[in-house]
Amino acid sequence: MDELGVPEEFDFLSIDIDRSDYWVWDAIRRYRPRVVAIEYNASWMASVACVVPYAAYATWDGTNYHGASLKALERLGRRKGYCLVGCNYSGVNSFFVREDLAGGGRFKEPFTAENHFEPPRHIRMPSGAKRAIGPVVFIDDTLQKSTSA
Repeated sequence: MDELGVPEEFDFLSIDIDRSDYWVWDAIRRYRPRVVAIEYNASWMASVACVVPYAAYATWDGTNYHGASLKALERLGRRKGYCLVGCNYSGVNSFFVREDLAGGGRFKEPFTAENHFEPPRHIRMPSGAKRAIGPVVFIDDTLQKSTSA
């Protein structure tokens, strides 16, 4: 972003890389876009805060073992100064607005995963992604990385 001359404050950031979305957003510290759209994994319930461990060269393997739960992204967003304001119908993308812009009744509160979660409705994948399990990182209520399982 530095090399491209991106200003520290800009309108819209979209993160959709099928596995490490959470870790990429977490690593972006200097830049403060007004709105962030980021992919979430709707296979995990709205109240579960977990993330697939970071792996630099891992890619999506066609299963539902990828990315981050909406609750984990809600907590990361809150720590970064963002409010979760909604998700798309298919349960793929979540939308965050900077706290200083989210007030005034513009968006439906509370700004929580439980309020804005949309279940997986993968329209173009009639059978959905193959189910898979693997290690996850749980994100605790202090908004920090917690334990791995």
